Amino acid sequence: DTHVDSRKLHVSFEHSGPLTADPKTVLDWSGGDRVGRSFVSFGRIVRYDERHRRQAKTTRLGWANYDTADRPPPNDSRKRQVENEAQYTVNDAVVGRGVAGFAQAMAALSALKPNSIVQVRVCIRTKPPFTCPITFEGHRHFERTGYEPYFGMFPWLVDVARKHNLLIEWLPDEQASCRDCALNL
Repeated sequence: DTHVDSRKLHVSFEHSGPLTADPKTVLDWSGGDRVGRSFVSFGRIVRYDERHRRQAKTTRLGWANYDTADRPPPNDSRKRQVENEAQYTVNDAVVGRGVAGFAQAMAALSALKPNSIVQVRVCIRTKPPFTCPITFEGHRHFERTGYEPYFGMFPWLVDVARKHNLLIEWLPDEQASCRDCALNL
């Protein structure tokens, strides 16, 4: 709120009407990507210009066989895949499918030593220019490139990381913007 007031920004909620491309308008968290708040409030985003600084000893959480596109391209009859179709991976090895697979991945992370670094693959882009920036505390942090199959299970991941003192690094896929924010509709 302090940053919004100091910069004289107008905060618009998605449900309050159309947003404009006015640079003094930002998407508010409560109107946009609520789970995206995890990326800036817990863990650390490995930005596009920091890829070379990755830690050598890390565990990586990701997925296979899942298309992260939130929406298919225009005139395409495909629908977003059901999350249970995803196979979850730990260090690129498939540990299981669907919620049961995610539970196996969480069990693998729970077995790590405290202060272990876990890099979690996420569908965000940190390299500007941004088509649909997610703004937090007055800064354009990233934009969505799609939605992870474990998008709805982030609270579970954060809970495991807190309980076992794991250090989370969000590893962006740096793909093209999903272009589905209110500014582009």
